[in-house]
Amino acid sequence: RYRTPFGIRHVTIDPDHGLTVNGEYTKLQGVDLHHDLGALGAAFHADAALRQLTIMKSMGVNALRTSHNPPAPEMIEICERLGIVMLVEAFDCWRTGKNPYDYGRFFDEHSEADITEMVRAARNSPAVIMWSIGNEIPDSTSTAGLGMAERLIDAVKKADDTRPVVIGSDKYRSLPSPGSAADQMLAKLDGLGLNYNTAASVDALHARYPHLFLFESESSSETSSRGAYQEPEHLNTGENHTPGKREPSAYDNNLASWTMSGEYGLKKDRDRKFFTGQFLWSGIDYIGEPTPYDVFPVKASFFGAVDTAGFPKDMYYLFKSQWTSEPMVHLVPMDWTGHRPGETVEVWVYANVDTVELFLNGHSLGVRRFDTKKTTDGRTYLETTEATGDDKTVTTGPYPGSYTSPNNSAGKL
Repeated sequence: RYRTPFGIRHVTIDPDHGLTVNGEYTKLQGVDLHHDLGALGAAFHADAALRQLTIMKSMGVNALRTSHNPPAPEMIEICERLGIVMLVEAFDCWRTGKNPYDYGRFFDEHSEADITEMVRAARNSPAVIMWSIGNEIPDSTSTAGLGMAERLIDAVKKADDTRPVVIGSDKYRSLPSPGSAADQMLAKLDGLGLNYNTAASVDALHARYPHLFLFESESSSETSSRGAYQEPEHLNTGENHTPGKREPSAYDNNLASWTMSGEYGLKKDRDRKFFTGQFLWSGIDYIGEPTPYDVFPVKASFFGAVDTAGFPKDMYYLFKSQWTSEPMVHLVPMDWTGHRPGETVEVWVYANVDTVELFLNGHSLGVRRFDTKKTTDGRTYLETTEATGDDKTVTTGPYPGSYTSPNNSAGKL
């Protein structure tokens, strides 16, 4: 006798019409989380994981990508309880490793058994909506990699043929050559997760590969520190290297070479009904991959919308303003302790209401209103009209450096 809880839900993912859950159009408002729990380390604690995901849900998160490893069974149970759907993923490499002692040493002998075990452990959960066979896999665009992918996909489908199989990839920021291994790989998959793609590349892939549903498996990847604010007039700032501080700016403007701002990723996702959604890299800072400071004593990434202690950064409120409907307003900077008396401070507002008034010591500094706009398929949203300077990929046109909606033929934002 085998006892297992189960739930009933109906999920469809259409390459042209996006995601529906129980018949309702939905966007994946997701995060990527590493398995560690900050100061508690790498051993799994259900209460700590519940706290992490509860904080994520308060930001509006409805999806989790297990990057890049099978989740603990308790993590699946927590997602079920909180109503969070899951992309369950195996492997950060196949045969070719990224580090000297990577999983590539065991891939040929154990990968099919390991991914089968992953699927069997999670397939009864209604929270799980798709399987991923890897992330940023070096072998995935090689001829040998085509055979590796077939073995993994066959193993997944043998254990569960009811959910789509995808891959998370940084290899498709431009269109692959027809007939190349990268091109042939996409014929084997149901969906493609994109890591840090421009809006133009998303549209090009959608046109070239109409059988694939597309989503952002890693988006934004900006770095920030709570209470650190630098050069809001610049899309990309340098880091503060002062010993003892080492702080990247929280104005959504501290970007690695491969990244775009959080605002850009939100707009790109919003404007494309076919786009299934995104997974923010990352929901929470994590131990390892110290970025942007790969120097002692730094041991953690600064990618998160929330820090390792569970305290929200400003980016948390940016995504909350777009992913939740309960009225909220958040000021950037979130504190004034780093500014001198009389200093001019550029203030941003993250809000999901149409009108905001700013007060300083009881005196109004003015009112700002969003315009009400619509996507090409008729969904309503609020947005400013001035140039925002959030797109480092655009250098020409009436608003250089600013994202332009496909629904704005006049060129305004």
